[in-house]
Amino acid sequence: MNFPPSFFVLLVYAAGYFSLLFGAVCLACGLYYLAEIAEENTALTKKVIRYTLVVVLACHLVLWAYERFPFLYVAFGAIAHAVYWVFLLERFPFTNPKSIKFAACVALFVASNVSWFMFFRNNHELFYEYRLSPTPSVISFFLIMVWTVPTAFFVSL
Repeated sequence: MNFPPSFFVLLVYAAGYFSLLFGAVCLACGLYYLAEIAEENTALTKKVIRYTLVVVLACHLVLWAYERFPFLYVAFGAIAHAVYWVFLLERFPFTNPKSIKFAACVALFVASNVSWFMFFRNNHELFYEYRLSPTPSVISFFLIMVWTVPTAFFVSL
């Protein structure tokens, strides 16, 4: 009993792909607008990135001290953000994408993504302990703790 796909199923798939395309265009427009603002207001952009770094580093400290996340993962994330501060923020807005410092920041960004992914993969019971859905929780964590500062630097290039 193999039924041909119904019109409804085809419509749902088409709408899903259309919404992904629409979301990508909206994201690109938003990033373009933020890049224009960052280019016009470099001093303000540097302050915003600095305060964002302070908040993210404070969140790392709270995760370690209050939530008892493993020191190794928290320290690695904090070191990555400290390196962003020292290597990228100090010379902001003058960033050389061909420099060793920039390459080190990119390598730390990738390594931070991998380490936090490994942490959540190995500690999936954490979500059930707090009664959270795993996928949105991991995406939200990555958005704030891993991707915010590098995205700000990327937008301001």
